[in-house]
Amino acid sequence: MKQKFMLSALILLMVFITACNSGNNGVNEANGGKKVNEAAGNEKPVNETPKEEKPDPLGPQAEKVKFTTVVSTNPDPKFPAGQTYEDNDYIKFLEEKLNVDVDVIWTANNDGQVFGNKLNLAIASGDIPDIFMISDTNFGYDARTVLERMAKADMIEDLTEVYKNYASDEVKARFESESNKALDYASLDGKLMGLPNQADMTQQMLVWVRTDWLEEYKLPEPKTLADLKKVAEAFAKNGKTGLAVQKDIMSTNGGMHTLDALFSANNAYPRNWLKGEDGKLIYGGIDPKVKEALASIIELYKAGLINKDFGVIDAGKTTEMLTSGKAGMMFQPWWAPHWPLGEVVKNDPKAQWKAFPLLDASGVMNASADKVVNTYTVVKKGFAHPELAVKFMNWSVMYSQKKVPELKALDLSEGWSASNAEGSFAITTAPAYTDTTIRSYMKFKAVEDGTAGEDTLDESEQSIYTKIKSEKENPKKDISHWQEYTAWMEGIGAVASGKSNIVYSEFNGQTESMKTKWGTLFDLQMKTYVKIIMGEQPIDSFDKFVDQWKQLGGEQITNEVNEAVVK
Repeated sequence: MKQKFMLSALILLMVFITACNSGNNGVNEANGGKKVNEAAGNEKPVNETPKEEKPDPLGPQAEKVKFTTVVSTNPDPKFPAGQTYEDNDYIKFLEEKLNVDVDVIWTANNDGQVFGNKLNLAIASGDIPDIFMISDTNFGYDARTVLERMAKADMIEDLTEVYKNYASDEVKARFESESNKALDYASLDGKLMGLPNQADMTQQMLVWVRTDWLEEYKLPEPKTLADLKKVAEAFAKNGKTGLAVQKDIMSTNGGMHTLDALFSANNAYPRNWLKGEDGKLIYGGIDPKVKEALASIIELYKAGLINKDFGVIDAGKTTEMLTSGKAGMMFQPWWAPHWPLGEVVKNDPKAQWKAFPLLDASGVMNASADKVVNTYTVVKKGFAHPELAVKFMNWSVMYSQKKVPELKALDLSEGWSASNAEGSFAITTAPAYTDTTIRSYMKFKAVEDGTAGEDTLDESEQSIYTKIKSEKENPKKDISHWQEYTAWMEGIGAVASGKSNIVYSEFNGQTESMKTKWGTLFDLQMKTYVKIIMGEQPIDSFDKFVDQWKQLGGEQITNEVNEAVVK
């Protein structure tokens, strides 16, 4: 989960050419003043500019380069005997491939932002390493604010040109698949100040339903919100809970047992900053569409289709409702079979689960997301070889594709694994396609349909497909195989079956007023929504909430947000 170069051979070539051409200007005195190439019978003009060699995105430095970095550590690292974060096979592999010498000057555990606090002190003192990563998880807030701070202090390199010249075709293709949104987010005043990661954004909220109960109660599979209400009503009449919902009813980029799908089905995105009709940003939490969404959720709650105590229970309690057989419906992304549905099936092997998309009025599955970037690799100002950061990213992508045969020979004992290997030295991350899981699902589907062979799957996909195939042949013999099959073929299958619309937040930073006021405002928002749904406040109290939100600092923050995006 954790998240990597020098003048090229071109310069050496140019030095060589210059040396050869100096002194006699390409004229051979012994040949009567003829140009050298003419004497050889070659009439090629002497002044022709030699072709430039394209930089090698994965190639070694012409001379060994030493650079410093820092590493965020795992509290429970798993290395083969004798290996550490500072010295392990993965570092040695990269040092050999790139002709570099890595100097890890310090490490720190990231629990409680220990790493982030130490890094902040280093930034404040101006004593930063040559190449290093900054991440939201390091600081507990948007790392872009740290990127901005270092850029304004002229502490880090502009990576625009080295990215253009050294990024591999695969890295560029991944960013281009999302219209270079991640690169734009990592740019300030048109300059790429950090190499961003890019995550798989397949986090659409699906409604997971116990289909064995549908069969028992003779109900059709739900295709619309009206169908969903009928299913929930039938479950409630038979002593079950309809939807298992927890108190944190909103999330970003996926969550468990929330109401996000009901908001997005009404085109409401209460945690996003959205562009208004006048082009200015407004906070989605006060958008009138939220009021409409709340009105539809109230109907479900009044009919007993949502657990009555949702306002005071957490995801742990809703998980208990599901694993104990009290609830048979919930909202969660495609990975739900891995947790908690696998536990449900362990407790009740007869349980069958299937995922269904919840669509808006136009037949589209909407989802909200804050951003595709939460990590940046930066290079210290003045470091002579900023291209190294790009080369590390290229190798990281190669590694994620399982296209590095040498790494397969590493000692796999003591828990050493693919994630541990790359995580042991996370100087940069491998940007993903934002629909990576959907791409893999389509390959699995093609193999299932007989239109493609298993040789089209990469190593990671082959490992997953082996379990998918095993589950089809021997249902529920191995719970881990059931989890893989259901997550991919049911979960991702439901997402891939229709059209999705991911609405990104237009702002993810932290303004000055947010530092002291956002916690109060968000708490007010959550409590108001819950009270309205539970009938403790009328639906029209939403308008009063909007006014109160603005007065308590929301309007000031909105102004600051709009000023920030203009800069």
